[in-house]
This record gives sequence, structure tokens and C-alpha cells, in this order.
Amino acid sequence: MQNKMKIKIWVVNLLLIVIIGIIVIMFLHNKKRIGVVNKEFKVNEFKESNRVIINPYMGLVMDATSGSTEQPFSMVYAGISWRELEPQKGKFNFNAIEKKIKYKYWKRDKSYVIRVYMDYPSSEKHMDIPDWLYKEIQGKGVWYDKDGNKGFAPEYNNPILIDYHSKLIKALGKRYGKDSSVVFVEIGSIGQWGEWNNSISNVENKFPNASVTDKYVRPYIQYLSNKILLMRRPFKIAKDNKMGLFNDSFGDKFQTNDYFLNWINNGYKVPDNDQYNPEMNGYWKKSPSGGEFANYPGDMYLENKNIESTINMIKNSHTTWLGPSNPGYIRLPKEKKKNLDRLLNIIGYRYTITKIQYSYLNSPGQSLIGSIGIKNSGVAPFYFKWPIQVILEDSKGEIVQKENLNYDIRNLLPGSVDIPFQIPLDKNLPWGIYKLKVCILNPETNKPAIEFANLGCENSKVCNVGEMKVK
Repeated sequence: MQNKMKIKIWVVNLLLIVIIGIIVIMFLHNKKRIGVVNKEFKVNEFKESNRVIINPYMGLVMDATSGSTEQPFSMVYAGISWRELEPQKGKFNFNAIEKKIKYKYWKRDKSYVIRVYMDYPSSEKHMDIPDWLYKEIQGKGVWYDKDGNKGFAPEYNNPILIDYHSKLIKALGKRYGKDSSVVFVEIGSIGQWGEWNNSISNVENKFPNASVTDKYVRPYIQYLSNKILLMRRPFKIAKDNKMGLFNDSFGDKFQTNDYFLNWINNGYKVPDNDQYNPEMNGYWKKSPSGGEFANYPGDMYLENKNIESTINMIKNSHTTWLGPSNPGYIRLPKEKKKNLDRLLNIIGYRYTITKIQYSYLNSPGQSLIGSIGIKNSGVAPFYFKWPIQVILEDSKGEIVQKENLNYDIRNLLPGSVDIPFQIPLDKNLPWGIYKLKVCILNPETNKPAIEFANLGCENSKVCNVGEMKVK
């Protein structure tokens, strides 16, 4: 009897051990299975389209006073005459200027490039500084008349002129310093057209050296510190302050290759005063390369015989925008329109999401992990710290979660990058299928603002990149 009891107890214990073992094995298997799921990545790849995209702060820049345009654009240019801005000493007529440049109209969806000048040649005798200022500087300067260009070039080393110029730029900074619609400021002020040369005034008015010209630049640095500043050519003060540069003779081989690009790569001496100015290699990585076409409107540079040279200038200059002199005002024949599209597809930045890989099956409270590949097929970066955002959208199209990636888009030079992400999912996130979308936000509006070049993302600033499951 006792032996039978012992056998029964042994059998029961054995069964318990077997049952417990099965439970443990099932638990470990389930735990292992969950771990494997989290490491199984889904990979989606995408292709770039060849469509022209008009994104913020790049492309063609049109004259803000122009009545009509034929090509799409995102920026306008405003040249501001000192004479018009300050007709009476200390009284700045911004209302008249803004009416002229259609400020209220354009600022709704365009951005401004502005330049102040005090010498803009024309076919009529005139001057671009106010009458009161002309009297205060006692008319010191040169009245010129050369090849149909007439105007007045003031004597730039005049301390009275320098002092009033500083006050002018201070007023400009007070008006537009915090205005996000004014994005880029080309430092004009000096020389014909504000282009930092006195090429059409006579030898009595040689171009001043840096000890003088820096006094015209410093007010821009002081009063427009939150704007991106550009100069016409390399200067030490431009290099030290990481400024951009603009080439107002774009397309012209001699002016662009022998002058502008040569100066950037090798530095140069100013013929008028033998002053050496340093090279500015790589400046475009931090601040833009702008400018405008030579020989308005510049459509000659879109001819088949010239287009390869023009494209190479875009690549070598790392150009972000061109204007206000550009072919955007005219209806182009098929050949030139095709070549303009080629140009617009490389100028500035151009982003394509090339790939996303991510954990497809996830649980509430876990992290969605993966990486996004983005290619910049343009010739320049984007110069503003706008976040890249991943969006989770449910079956009803409602956004259930958003996460900004830990990446500074300003670092995306021409080329590609893989950006890792780890997004903690809400612990109360319902089971289901969710769409993954990607966008680049304008932090001021908190809305998607840059269109990707992806096939399938046409006319949308939010790109659908896949689906993931929560279970």
C-alpha cells in the first residue's frame, strides 16, 4: 500500500514538473519571439522624380516691383535707394518703400532678398543719396557719364557719410530685424549698383580699402545680426563673419570663372589699392551663394550651346538663388525651358527620401526604431535649422504621434545621410495599422514647408513612407 502511494506521489510530481517545464518553455519562447519581432526590420526604398520643385529660400528671385512672371519662384528682390528711404534727415519713409516693393502682397507667401544702394547708374543725370546728405558731405564725390551710364559716386571715406550710413542701417534693422519675411540681406551700400566697384566712375574716385569699407559692413553685422548677410566678393570681414557671397555677373564666363570663382578659391588683390583679400573656400557650407544673370534677362545662357557651361557654374559656385536678373519674366521656347528646368533641379537644395527601415511590429510603450535615408541632389545645403519630423497616422487619417528627429538639416550637404531614430510609442496606443509619414517643419508656423522630390509625393509637403503595426 505504501509503495502504491509513493508511486502516485512520484507520478504527480513528475506531471507537475513536466507542466511547469512546458510553461517555462512557452514563456521563454514567447519572450524570444517578441525580441525577434523587434529586430525584424521592414525596408522601403524610393526614387527621385525629375519634376521642378519650388521650395523656400532657393531658385529664381524675382523683382518685387515686377508686374508679371512666367516661371515659379519663392523669393523676391527689393533694391532700396537711400534717397527714397530717407528723403528728410532722420525721417525714414518705409511706407513708401514697402508700397513700391509690394511688401504686404509678397510677404504672404514669398521671402525677401534686400539690398541698399547709394549709386545706381541710369541714362539720366541723377543721384541716389538724399539732397540733404549731398549738402552735408559738401558734394564730395564724382558725377560720372560713361557709356550711357550716369550718376553720382560719393566719396566713401567721408566720415559724415559713414556716420549717416550707420544710422540708416540701424533704422533698417529696427524695421526688419525681427521680420521673418526678410531673409537675406545683400550688403550693397558701396559702388555702382551696390556691387562694390567704381568701374564706371573715373580714376579720381578709387575704390577704398578695407579700413574704410569695413565701416560700412559693421552696421549690418550689428543691426541685422539675425539675417543671413552676403557680400559681392570675398573680404576678410566676410570670411570672419561667415557671410555668403553673390555674383551679379552669373553666366558670363570671364566674370564668373576668372573673377568670382578664382577669387573664392585663391584670394585676390584689389587693383585700385593693392589690398589683398583672402580666399573663402567652402563658405557656401554655412552661408549661401547668390547673385543674378548677366545681360538681362540672361536667357542666352540657357541656349544649348551655353547650358553645360551654365550648369557647371551652378555646381562650382554652389548657387542657391539667382535674381532679380533672370529669365523668369519671359515665356521661354521649348529648348530654353528644358534647360532652365535642368538648372532649377540642381540649384540650392533638393531632398529625396531614398529609404526607410524600421521595426514593423511594435507594442504600446515600446520604441519604434529605424533610420531614414535622405539625399540632397542639389548643390548647396539648406541654411536654416528646421526639424525633420516623423508622423504616425491612424486609419482615419488622424495624427496620433509626432517626433522630431535628432538631426540638424543644415549639415546635409550635397550627398546622402542615414538618420537613425528611436520613437517611444504611447503606452495607450491602440492596436492597429499606422501610416508613417515624414516632413520638414517651418518652426515659425509649425507646418510642413519643404516638398520632397520623391515620386509619389507630388505637390505634398508630407511624404508617406510606409506602415507599421501595433499589437
